[in-house]
Amino acid sequence: MKRRFQRSACLCLLLFATSLSLPASDDRYTRDALIEDAYQLRDAIEEAHPDPYLNGGGKIAFHRRFRDLLERIPAEGMTRDGFLNLLGPFVAAVGDSHTAVINAAGQSTPVTLPLQFKIVEEQLVVDRVALEEQRPLIGSLLTAVEDVPLAELIERQGRLRGLENRYGKLAFMIFRTLKTRQNLGQLIPEWTKGGKIEVHLLQPDGSTASVELELLGEPPDQWISPPSAVSMPDTTSSDVAYTFLDSDRTTALLVIRDLMRYREACEMWFADGFDQAEAMTRAAYEHFHQTPAPENREDLLTGVPSATSTIAEMVDEMRAFGTKNLIVDLRGNTGGSSVMREILVYLLFGDRAMRDLDDGYQITKISAHLLEQYAASSLADINAGRTIPLRINDYDFKEEQTYHAERGSQTTPEEEPSLARSPSFWETYRTGKFHSPRWSPARIAAISDPLTFSSGFNVLSGLYSLGAVTVGTPSAQPPNNFGDMLLFELQHTGIQAGVSHKQIVAFPDEPEIGRCLRPEIPLTFEQLAASGFDPNAEVLLALDVLQRSRDGRTRPDRPATRRSDRIEKQVGSPHPSIGERSTSPPSP
Repeated sequence: MKRRFQRSACLCLLLFATSLSLPASDDRYTRDALIEDAYQLRDAIEEAHPDPYLNGGGKIAFHRRFRDLLERIPAEGMTRDGFLNLLGPFVAAVGDSHTAVINAAGQSTPVTLPLQFKIVEEQLVVDRVALEEQRPLIGSLLTAVEDVPLAELIERQGRLRGLENRYGKLAFMIFRTLKTRQNLGQLIPEWTKGGKIEVHLLQPDGSTASVELELLGEPPDQWISPPSAVSMPDTTSSDVAYTFLDSDRTTALLVIRDLMRYREACEMWFADGFDQAEAMTRAAYEHFHQTPAPENREDLLTGVPSATSTIAEMVDEMRAFGTKNLIVDLRGNTGGSSVMREILVYLLFGDRAMRDLDDGYQITKISAHLLEQYAASSLADINAGRTIPLRINDYDFKEEQTYHAERGSQTTPEEEPSLARSPSFWETYRTGKFHSPRWSPARIAAISDPLTFSSGFNVLSGLYSLGAVTVGTPSAQPPNNFGDMLLFELQHTGIQAGVSHKQIVAFPDEPEIGRCLRPEIPLTFEQLAASGFDPNAEVLLALDVLQRSRDGRTRPDRPATRRSDRIEKQVGSPHPSIGERSTSPPSP
């Protein structure tokens, strides 16, 4: 069921990292200037967000918090960093990870813990260390920092940044908050040691340890971690890469690391008139080439790797070798452009599956901010064919209405795919080579972790809908949430901020899954320990799941739902139980 009004960008590029930060400044802004910026932020949230009051106690509570914010601005003014600390809790109370103040205070004074953590079973496990003498700490569980228990740190994190679940709070804490001096101090005001910090650990042998760590000014050249039993594909020249995990090529591994840096995304941003298309495409080019991006748009786009060509090549190789299993690794994929989902589904399952893919629906808030950011759209475009046109501040319910109207439909109206605006995809699509499934592996596993977010999560949910078994750790992304970030800048301080403009309902009939798509095969601490704390323990777990499926021991059955009933129409399989689809090699 294809979305009728679908954006190509579902951005969370600024959730866990940002390249748009301003340098730290000791300059003090006047109270009047800060009040104006605060009002600009409040107005943008109210004008663009579908429902900024839902998670924070209602409209009056929202405005009470705003008034409290204003009254806390001192008469003598504040620095930008101080103002950021003031804005953070106000925006966090919206309870939406795509609505945020983006510039993290103190980003020009980074600190790095000499320990890095992996999130497993709602706990933080040390999986990398900076120094050889710290190697025995690998596999330890973090229990406290500066005598503040982990549970309290998680609660504090939720008050500093809008995040929807515990996994998001853990992820943001270790990938963002604990990496800048000012954010660390804001989370743990008890920390007064300056260059050192004390952590409390539960070690693999059951003993406890309190370790005082010296903070690093920058990450080490190379982290120390256990060796991996998995040979991962090289993502130096593309964030989309694949390899085969055995000599007879029974199992393929496709890694999709990032959705900001592939050509089809860039082409769609330009086609949508997205006001940051140029900057993002240049950033993608320079990431892979380490040289200044060319000015010519054609050369610029050509220099960004194409996901379509890489995945099509993989499918052709799987066809040639009769590959039975596919593992799609989405760990660490914090999002970008959502069109990857359609590209992958088309190349694996064909045109009908792509057109019938059950995306749920989105309700869009129409605002001046939306129309300014996407210059290729206008009210006239949105209102085409409507009896009663929408106005600014209205909501577009067309997708929801269409979705429910087509619930029992056996057919999908034929229309040109939205990806027709991507020349790199369209060049392959128009050949018809992949319209019928060219090679659909019998067993597919999709790996997630808390950083499988936004558009990265969209790929995960699409594969889940088509029968893939999910493996790993839950995403910080709730399937039913707010999203698609609009970016803006506060007039006086230059602070970057973002606000959601859509309500996304990916699982209309499954509210429990809508709150959290939990992997059917979760990675446990015991499994991680049994692997020797292998950095790719999830891949090993997926391999084991696929092996057991081949032997007839499949994952637990899913409850029957309208969504699962659609699988047979999409890929010709019964209720999704891995190992059921035929993979007899087709004729060349």
